Amino acid sequence: MQGNIISQKFVEDVLKYPRSAFCALTKEEEAGAIGITGHQLIPTAAIYLTWYHKKSTRVFRDMRFLISPNEQFDLIIGAGSIQRDKLLDVPNLMGWPIPDIHGSGRRASN
Repeated sequence: MQGNIISQKFVEDVLKYPRSAFCALTKEEEAGAIGITGHQLIPTAAIYLTWYHKKSTRVFRDMRFLISPNEQFDLIIGAGSIQRDKLLDVPNLMGWPIPDIHGSGRRASN
């Protein structure tokens, strides 16, 4: 399971959405997954949010987020959304010489 995740506390306390705005999970989502830190993530519901970045005119409509009881984060944008919606450019580190910043007379390999 991969996707966008938002904490229930953030949805209810900051965004002020009522529980009636929550949507049912798919069977796959109900099973949960293991997070990047090794903890188990079991979402309680889903919600569709429309949002924009304050430095952009792009609006992201009806983006699905899984609601998590975990309060250690506000929201996480998943890799699929980042790629599909081109939220970040992929860094191009290949082919560029790496400067000798340590004065060793040689360049680090990339």
